[in-house]
Amino acid sequence: MPEHANRYWRILSQVNLVLEEFASSFSGKTSPVHHFWHTFDIAVTRFSPHPIDQPRQAGALVREAYSREVVSFGFWFGDDDVPEPCFYAYAAPEPEGLTQEPLSPVEAEWRPSGHGHLALLRYADAREHPDPRAAVLGFLESAYRAGAGRLGWDIDALACPGGVTDPHLGGH
Repeated sequence: MPEHANRYWRILSQVNLVLEEFASSFSGKTSPVHHFWHTFDIAVTRFSPHPIDQPRQAGALVREAYSREVVSFGFWFGDDDVPEPCFYAYAAPEPEGLTQEPLSPVEAEWRPSGHGHLALLRYADAREHPDPRAAVLGFLESAYRAGAGRLGWDIDALACPGGVTDPHLGGH
C-alpha cells in the first residue's frame, strides 16, 4: 500500500537525521548512515583503532565489517524476537560486563540476541518522551559509552562535540 511505503520512508528519513547528528560527534572511523536491504534497518557504525583478527572462514564480508572493534547503532522495524520497531546498539566483540552498564532513558534495556546482547529502546517509548530526539540521542550516547568504555576506547580523544575537531573551537 502506498501509504505504508510513505510512512516507512518518513520514519527512516527522520531516523537518518538523528543518526547523522549522532555520527557527527565522533572523530574516528565511522560508516555512513546506511540502509540494509535484507533487514530493512538503517544503521551507523563507529570503529575503534584496535584491529580484530577474523579467521579466513569468516568470509570476506565479515572480515571487513568486523576488522576493528565496533559499536554499531540503528533502527529497525523488528523481527520474530523483537516484534516492534526499536532503536538498537551492540558492541563487537562484546566486552565482559557490557550489560551491567546503564542505558538512557530508563525504558532502554539490554536484551540477549544471537551471540551477545542488544541495547534496545522501543520506538513507542522514544515517541512518548517530551523530546523524542533527545531521548534517542541519549540512548545512542549511553550505548556508545557502555560499549566503547568496556572495550577500552579513548572516548574523550575520539569526541568531536558538534562535529568540530579543532580543540580550540566547539565544546572541547
